[in-house]
Amino acid sequence: MAANPDVIRKDWWEGTDPGATMARLAGADRTLIQIAQIVRWDLKVIDKTVTPNAVVLTMGSVGIVGIDFFNTLQYSDGWWRHNNKGYNFRHYVKLSAFTTPPQGDHMHWLEYSVTTTDRDATPAGWGVIRFRREGLARANQT
Repeated sequence: MAANPDVIRKDWWEGTDPGATMARLAGADRTLIQIAQIVRWDLKVIDKTVTPNAVVLTMGSVGIVGIDFFNTLQYSDGWWRHNNKGYNFRHYVKLSAFTTPPQGDHMHWLEYSVTTTDRDATPAGWGVIRFRREGLARANQT
């Protein structure tokens, strides 16, 4: 099992960018994933408030096109404000990426999948890393 976050919680205001998702991606041995090991990344945004749940956005790319990925942990760049450990994965989601903007007071899951070159049973055990950001598109109070 890879040593990665399972769920990240971050809300945003309706009508604004969902913003940045940041995570520290490492193998089971705690070794950071390196840029050269990224095969592709994918994102699926799901509106969990409606029944049935609706996929409202999908995106992804080969390699690191469209994301910020670093070989070392970033913690003093102005993005990271949580601790002194940092992150090596960052993706900024713009409101303009959605065909239909996320509705206010709806819970959304941003499900990420990062495929690496290490798909076998080596000690690092990377393969495909999945993590999720949960966020509420808070309704604007006017």
